[in-house]
Amino acid sequence: MNKLRILIVEDDILTAERIAEQLTSMGHRITGKVVSGEDAISAVDNDLPDLILLDIKLRGVLDGIQTAEIIKQKADIPIIYLTAYSDKSTIERASRTHPAYFLPKPYTIKNLSVAIEFVFMGMKTGSDLLFPVYLMNDRIFIKNQDVFEKLMISDILWVQASRSWVEIFTTDERKYTLSMNLSKFSAQVTCTPLIRVNQSYIVNIDHIEAFQGNILIIQGERISISKVYAKDFMEHFKIIKTVQ
Repeated sequence: MNKLRILIVEDDILTAERIAEQLTSMGHRITGKVVSGEDAISAVDNDLPDLILLDIKLRGVLDGIQTAEIIKQKADIPIIYLTAYSDKSTIERASRTHPAYFLPKPYTIKNLSVAIEFVFMGMKTGSDLLFPVYLMNDRIFIKNQDVFEKLMISDILWVQASRSWVEIFTTDERKYTLSMNLSKFSAQVTCTPLIRVNQSYIVNIDHIEAFQGNILIIQGERISISKVYAKDFMEHFKIIKTVQ
């Protein structure tokens, strides 16, 4: 495994020192050891790491989840949560930040090593190993807990970029969140009705209700068509000329 630059965010100094020692022995470089969310944000600004080990309970005003939300706005850095908190509400909050891994305390150095290896594999392949998506003809299968749920391409209204992930809006008002950026999604899900119209949206042209100028409407959602994508968008329409 390649060696990574890792930031440790842990409110217990002794625990942070032990983790740092273990990771250093594995060949990784520690970019910082901080005890608060505020310090973690500053550390990311000063020296961008490849990976963050983040406790949920921290000193200062911000907890680990709030810290992750702010960091994710700055850079798409994989985060491994290291925490003794494994109740349902905490896990649900943490999952909304799309962590690369969730490692409950107490853990062993072997557990930590496996978690880092797992995350590294995802970084190396450019894939999302925790939230995989499978494409088959006219449908995709999205992982929901331990089950891959079928989503027909025809049921997708639009796909919207949201920081370092995308949200899929559907005809039955379900919404799926995937931990990948919009470019990665569009490069892999290349089905004809899905057309990119700007930096933040891919739309299903079969569900367009109206368009005027550079604005199209899908179920009340007004979506702009940028100049970069306008030509490709219009190529899907045939102009019918009236007989003079």
